[in-house]
Amino acid sequence: MSRQLLVPLLIAIITTVNIRGCFFNLNIRTSIYTWHDYPFIICLNTFYKKVPNPDSILTLYLVLLGIQFIHFTEEYLTDFNIEVPLLLGQEAYPKDYWLPFNMVAYSIFTIGGLSGQRS
Repeated sequence: MSRQLLVPLLIAIITTVNIRGCFFNLNIRTSIYTWHDYPFIICLNTFYKKVPNPDSILTLYLVLLGIQFIHFTEEYLTDFNIEVPLLLGQEAYPKDYWLPFNMVAYSIFTIGGLSGQRS
């Protein structure tokens, strides 16, 4: 098995195990399982076969990242950090931790996307 296939396969397995563990007792687990498998299938049928030129997909990447920023704003405004942990039987995530965690992650995503850009 090539390394190019092994890395996405390991990521898919690890995240699937984590997601299935988190949502084990919830009715939404079936839809989460199904939607979670699609990115790996898409990876196998696109990027695994031919790695795209980073310059050609940068615009799409940044647009999709912008949509994720809007989604994060929705989570923030609807107290996602309070409601979802309660569904999982956990305490609410303090905004002092939840907000910086997400901002650091989005900064990494942004820098990662721009670092592939050629001058």
